[in-house]
Amino acid sequence: MATSAIGQAARDASRPKCLCDSDGEAPSLSRELFDLSVFFSVSAETPDQIVLAEDEILPVCSPKIADGLDLETVRLLHDQTWQEDWPMWSEATRVSVGDPQRGPRYSLYALAVEEAKSDAGVLMGNSCLVEQVLQSRQLNKVSSESIRTGPVLALELSHRSRRHLAIDEVVSLLREEGRHSGR
Repeated sequence: MATSAIGQAARDASRPKCLCDSDGEAPSLSRELFDLSVFFSVSAETPDQIVLAEDEILPVCSPKIADGLDLETVRLLHDQTWQEDWPMWSEATRVSVGDPQRGPRYSLYALAVEEAKSDAGVLMGNSCLVEQVLQSRQLNKVSSESIRTGPVLALELSHRSRRHLAIDEVVSLLREEGRHSGR
């Protein structure tokens, strides 16, 4: 039994460590035991950062409520991390949304997306995070106007000297996927 546990621990130690978290705080890969992370951050333009997408926002909603939509009265859905997205978009596009702070806030972005898909209101969508549900027509764009917010969706890599060998293969696969999806 102990030999099996030691063998499993050795197998686990040989696997790359990736962090998936939604609290908005990227780990310090020089201190944490992760090989890579994906977070919205400032573009650092270093060899250990790969920009996956610019952060662009635009309002989205279910097809059912898209027709005849009035952004000044419809329920606005918010992600707690990005509470300023509605006011930022409204100001930049000069599209009135009434009180941009009205409506519920969700602790997880995925919950806000599900609520938008379920006709609960209009979500200020991060284009790279809602791309698939827009393509599948589960959500519609409310406006053709999107704005860049400044941060980028970035793949952060641990320093090459600490990086697991399989990470280079993961990065290659992600880059290939990006080429196929048109990014």
